[in-house]
Amino acid sequence: MGAHDCVPTELTFFERKVEDLAAFVAEQDVFWVAGGSTANLLAVWRLHGLDELLRAAHARGAVLAGVSAGMNCWFEGSTTDSFDLTQLAALPDGLGLLPGSCCTHFDGRRTSASISRYTPPSSPRSAKAPSSMCSTGDTFTC
Repeated sequence: MGAHDCVPTELTFFERKVEDLAAFVAEQDVFWVAGGSTANLLAVWRLHGLDELLRAAHARGAVLAGVSAGMNCWFEGSTTDSFDLTQLAALPDGLGLLPGSCCTHFDGRRTSASISRYTPPSSPRSAKAPSSMCSTGDTFTC
């Protein structure tokens, strides 16, 4: 293998195949998390202790990435439809590895009215978000 080769691995909890979770996480350089239910994802991770292992991976410099729920999870909080598919609600209980809140699907779902519902009290800064994250001119707290 060359210096930039990637060997993807998969971690699932509903049909778990990884025996030593701590060793598995310690071997990874990049974590990419798919979408789904942010609330369920965080609950399952916490139940298995993955949240603390991801904190340690982040502290050692691992890259954290994802889409939808897989992006929400890294922040202090987010907006989510995990509780009601017809409207977004605040989820102020993310992993907190990134400061602020996340609003995935801002330009693609019923998010514009919901974004102001949750801004974590510890949000240290805000910045203009790329158009793929928020509609033009909105402030994205990150």
